[in-house]
Amino acid sequence: MFWEGVFSTQFTFSQDKALYIDQTGKVGVNTITPSQQLDVNGSINLSGDLNGTKFYQFTSANSPYVMNGVGTVTATFTVSMAAGCESPGFSALVNYHPSSQRFTIASQSGTGNNHVKVSPKAANTLQFFDECGSVTNMSFSKCDAQGNITVTVDIDGTIPWAYFKIMSQGW
Repeated sequence: MFWEGVFSTQFTFSQDKALYIDQTGKVGVNTITPSQQLDVNGSINLSGDLNGTKFYQFTSANSPYVMNGVGTVTATFTVSMAAGCESPGFSALVNYHPSSQRFTIASQSGTGNNHVKVSPKAANTLQFFDECGSVTNMSFSKCDAQGNITVTVDIDGTIPWAYFKIMSQGW
């Protein structure tokens, strides 16, 4: 509430403290003791940009998928995959060079036989090898004039589905 242009020291929108703003302007969601400017106690669903970072989520059923506004210069992506064969998910930090349509892999994480590599047949294609012995190909197109990249996913048929998350970081 406002009194004479001053914000009250504490403002709570519901009795269970779902949204709380303290006297310093820190906002708490499901917490009455926010320690940061925005403190969320629980999961969030973000669609759009976060300080130059974009998030994309899609399944193999959505292929081809267009990532809007990625940019026309080198982009850094964190690509994560989960597959329907009970293989644990895994991810890779990759660089993509749209002008030459080439990937380079900076690092990756996963367990067992899960790994990612650049296809020896096409430098614009990442190959995901999972614990179940399947290979999923993810190909990136050359950027169009608006900086959009089309992603095409091809699963080899031994898994019922594949789910992807891509986080793109500044360029």
